[in-house]
Amino acid sequence: MIETLINLDKYRDLSGQCQFTVKPLGSSVWTLDALVVGAVIKGASPTYAWTGYRYQFMASTAVNLDKWSISASYQYPGRVAVGQLIRPRTQAYSARCYYRPNENIAVGLSIECPFSKGWKESERTVKESPVQMITEYCSGDRANLVSLMFEWNISYGKNRASRQNHRINILTEEKGVLRK
Repeated sequence: MIETLINLDKYRDLSGQCQFTVKPLGSSVWTLDALVVGAVIKGASPTYAWTGYRYQFMASTAVNLDKWSISASYQYPGRVAVGQLIRPRTQAYSARCYYRPNENIAVGLSIECPFSKGWKESERTVKESPVQMITEYCSGDRANLVSLMFEWNISYGKNRASRQNHRINILTEEKGVLRK
């Protein structure tokens, strides 16, 4: 029994998001990104009131050279609130390194959550809810954490709209009903 927004007397959602991108070298050679999300959600019905919170933090960094790219990312184990449902997020981190022999091919290595305890995702209702609901998913498989990657971008088909230099002349001419 999860109350919908229609049944509530009051529903308030105050949320904000802030994203930072820093380029210490002044170009896209090295970038640092951070994302912070926060929210407070309050609902009230004739019988009870509840409050839910959302907080998330994600960060990444990347070094892009002519032929090599290295990136790393991290996700803090925050939580998402959608009405009465609270969804705790898993802690996640990854690293990627790849080589580009030309602009269409990339070969590299990707590592997801090394030495972690596995993935844990869940969903539950707020504590004030008259009926509690808890769902939990756990994945402890560490066999697929390291992967080799090969990407090849293949262009196919005929480019029908070939790039051309068009000469545009703008002429202004007065025509109309009103004349002197």
